[in-house]
Amino acid sequence: MWLTEPELAKLLKVSVRHLINLRKVGLPHFQLGSVVRYDIVEVIGYLKVNRKLTSKRTKRASKAGGEVAR
Repeated sequence: MWLTEPELAKLLKVSVRHLINLRKVGLPHFQLGSVVRYDIVEVIGYLKVNRKLTSKRTKRASKAGGEVAR
């Protein structure tokens, strides 16, 4: 299924500007002139391979108001 930029942005809960930035670093898309479409299957595969895992906050960081002491 092919999605437009606004449709995919809404689905992923990101801005269209963020999609454009992701496109520049490898997000799979099809572009013909000014028309851009995203294959949802390819996008999901890309996100699975390129996702970044976040780490949990440590007790030390949470006590300091979210800032890590250096």
